[in-house]
Amino acid sequence: MLDLIDRLARDFKTMDATDLRIPGLAYTLRVLVQSYAEHPGYREEWRPEVSKQTEP
Repeated sequence: MLDLIDRLARDFKTMDATDLRIPGLAYTLRVLVQSYAEHPGYREEWRPEVSKQTEP
């Protein structure tokens, strides 16, 4: 599961800013990260950047 999340995060980082999938992928990553955010080994730098996303 973590490998799949990592793949999504890497795809997100390399997407062109005009890609229409960015808001959906950013939302997906935020939802997936919720289950790990309270883990003691979780690192803040793992959160996806929100600068690419379009706020609703």
